[in-house]
Amino acid sequence: MQADIKKWVMACGPGFLDNKIRLRTATDLTGPWSESVTVYECPETIPGTPEYSKNNFCYFGRELIRHYDKTTRTMYLTYDT
Repeated sequence: MQADIKKWVMACGPGFLDNKIRLRTATDLTGPWSESVTVYECPETIPGTPEYSKNNFCYFGRELIRHYDKTTRTMYLTYDT
């Protein structure tokens, strides 16, 4: 629960053959959950970026809750490549 906004926040993605990390929110843990909103695209899978490789795929996007900044509402995300 993000106490400052009084909502649960779920980071999800990237999915299979996808490079987008999305967020969903809910006032109750059991839902209903909002539609997902894309907040980040993994550069390791975007042709033309320095990090790109055709062999890369990204998965397991998640929030680093202990680094959440309530003042600026900055959320740190991580994922595996």
